[in-house]
Amino acid sequence: NNYTAEYLSIPVVLLAMGIFHLLLALKIPEKYHNTLQFFARNSFGIYLIHIYVVSFLNNAGFRFDVLKINIYLYNLLTVLLVFGISLALVVLIRKIPKMSALIGG
Repeated sequence: NNYTAEYLSIPVVLLAMGIFHLLLALKIPEKYHNTLQFFARNSFGIYLIHIYVVSFLNNAGFRFDVLKINIYLYNLLTVLLVFGISLALVVLIRKIPKMSALIGG
C-alpha cells in the first residue's frame, strides 16, 4: 500500500492546495479564456470518469513504470494519459443526446 498515492494523504492534500493557490494567483491572458472555459465545462465529467480510466488502465496491464524512466516523467505521462482519455470520453458523452446530464451537462 503506497500511502503517498492515497487521495487524502498529507502530501496529496498539500500538493492540491498548492496548485489551487498557484492557479488563483495566475493572471491568464484574454486569448486563453475560451480554452479555460472548455476545460471548466468538462472538469466535473473528467473528475467523475478519471477513476474508471485509471482502473481500466491498471486492469489492462498498462504501466509506464516498466519503461524504467524518471519518476517525475512517469507521473507526468500517467497524468496526461488519464486526463486525455478522460477528456475525450467526456467530449464523446456530451455528444450523445440526454447523456450529458450524467456528467454535469
